[in-house]
Amino acid sequence: MTVEQSTRVEIRRATKKLLLLFVVSLIFTAGGVLMTLRPDERHGVAAGVLALAFFGLCTLVFLWQLIQARNPAIIMTDQDFSSPSIASAPVAWDDVQNVYVSVTQNQKFLHLTLYPAAVDRVERAGLWARLGGLFGWRSREIVFPLSMLDVEPDKLATFVATRVEEAKAQQTPEAGPLARESAPAEPKVALVAPYFSIALAVVLAAIFACELAFAPFPATDAITPAVGTVFAMGGSSLAAIRDGEWWRLFTAPLLHGGLFHLLLNVVALIAAGSQLERLVGAAWFAGVFCVGALAGSTASVFFNPPDIVGVGASGGVVALFAATAVASYRFPPGPERNNLLTGSFQILLPSLLPLVSISHGAHIDYAAHFGGAAGGLLCGLALLPLWPIDRPRPAFDKLPAALAAAFFAVALGAATLIPPRLAQVQLLAPDFPADWEKAKAGAAVTLARNPRDPRARLAHAAWLIDHGSAAAAEKELREALADKQALTIPVLNHMEARVRLMLAALLRDGQPQQARNIAAPICASALPDSLANYRKSTGLCP
Repeated sequence: MTVEQSTRVEIRRATKKLLLLFVVSLIFTAGGVLMTLRPDERHGVAAGVLALAFFGLCTLVFLWQLIQARNPAIIMTDQDFSSPSIASAPVAWDDVQNVYVSVTQNQKFLHLTLYPAAVDRVERAGLWARLGGLFGWRSREIVFPLSMLDVEPDKLATFVATRVEEAKAQQTPEAGPLARESAPAEPKVALVAPYFSIALAVVLAAIFACELAFAPFPATDAITPAVGTVFAMGGSSLAAIRDGEWWRLFTAPLLHGGLFHLLLNVVALIAAGSQLERLVGAAWFAGVFCVGALAGSTASVFFNPPDIVGVGASGGVVALFAATAVASYRFPPGPERNNLLTGSFQILLPSLLPLVSISHGAHIDYAAHFGGAAGGLLCGLALLPLWPIDRPRPAFDKLPAALAAAFFAVALGAATLIPPRLAQVQLLAPDFPADWEKAKAGAAVTLARNPRDPRARLAHAAWLIDHGSAAAAEKELREALADKQALTIPVLNHMEARVRLMLAALLRDGQPQQARNIAAPICASALPDSLANYRKSTGLCP
């Protein structure tokens, strides 16, 4: 309805928008169910459960809003306003200190900031208000989503602002000074230029250029290095960490899987710098990034399959926005806090929610995102007590500076371990076919060019078996098994298990005891489903 100058105005919810949101949420909930029941390599079961939980909750919320749409969402009079979902009783206009409108992704929100003395008098309603009350936290701000109301936003904002100004004009001389004295002091800030975020973006771009320039494997395309390349240059995986290469937790956040991946993180990094670094300075900004990067790469390693290669600064970037969201509560309710929260959640929500992010065919590492968010949350909670309103920047900035220096020192030191690994992968054929039948057909040629490539040996042995040359296949597989340096090249996932299983299966009928001895080292190993099923079919492991 249109707001008019009246003693009583009833504003209802926008039922058409609520119905549309309900249907969209229901569709995404169904998508979450499918992702849970039929997980793929890109998303997995965890992503499906997360999507189901989030969009399922959204569906219930919008359904409840539709049910409540028959009742007024807000009732306004000349003396007060009431909203059953906001407050249990009417709120007087003279309890409102400030009114302003914010815009988030073209959606307008009306903010009413209460006087501190009025916060305790107003009994808030709603789940979040009750949860906040359990912890002794009461918000001074009442927010109405204008886009979800059947009203012209600008007219409603003008109507509310007029009522608040009229209430202020009618305050007694004694009430005015008391209200002004109860207002909190403005926090001090000292804005600085985001030099670190810009410098880090340049460093990440330079490292990515090295990925393309010194790639030991042909790139997937002109702007996407091969998985083997990023792993050889320091990408992380649980298998490598188990082998003692813990330093990959520090190098992986500085690598990227493609130009699009890099651009997303760089743009988000600069955006974070324009918010958080300008407020807290380079030391705290760098410290938060490094804590988030390490937390993200650690979560990626332990929550992803062992052979998944994780790279990217996403964990550190997500941590910056999580810390910004928490640190925004250092500011009183108003545009400054709202701008920080809005900017943070515009990045956090897409990065944490499956079906919202765009993957462009790449695996989205949600584990790294959630790990980074957890690290950023902890950093934000640490910032609040160290950043009182009388300090322009947080205290103890030498501590995060030392953490950041240690992080980059380890990463730089680990870079010296990468050239030997690049030399090791030179043993592999750069154009080895992904198709197994093509690999077998061309194995002899590949082996002539790259005689120590265990993939070529395995494919050639398979070709020999197909053509009845079991003795020659056995010789090829034994030579592959003896070349430990080539067999343990990091980018070759489970290569030793593949060679042992093929050789053991070949010897099973004629030399069963020797076949069991060859298979014994991998009987207890964690293998992908295809290899585990093949191992089981051989009957050589108890």
